[in-house]
Amino acid sequence: SESTVEFRNIAFTNAKGQLFGGALSLFSSTATIVNSTFHNNSAYNGGAIFGKASHVTILSSTFELNTADSYGGAIRIVVQNSTAVISSTFKSNSATYGGAISTRLCTATTVESSLFEANSARRDGGALRL
Repeated sequence: SESTVEFRNIAFTNAKGQLFGGALSLFSSTATIVNSTFHNNSAYNGGAIFGKASHVTILSSTFELNTADSYGGAIRIVVQNSTAVISSTFKSNSATYGGAISTRLCTATTVESSLFEANSARRDGGALRL
């Protein structure tokens, strides 16, 4: 909580979280993730990353085969001040809502120069649910 972190060139693989964020959970924090991979992680919300009341920036990173039972196969963001996903790839992630990314109550969400391929949702938002 209330941390500032930066991850560069990190691989998160086969991590499991019971509730929030299979690989990474952020609460009231600032996180920058650069050139990292998230592969086959799982949780109830946010298969790879869960963030609440945080600033999250993701650059040139890859999310593949992450799963969430509920929201955000790769990423679930709630009550955020800002979220930016730039030049990143989301492939074959799945959830009930938001196969790749799901957000709620976010004041600023930016997604640019990114690829979404073969993500799926059992209900809403095969790639994105905003």
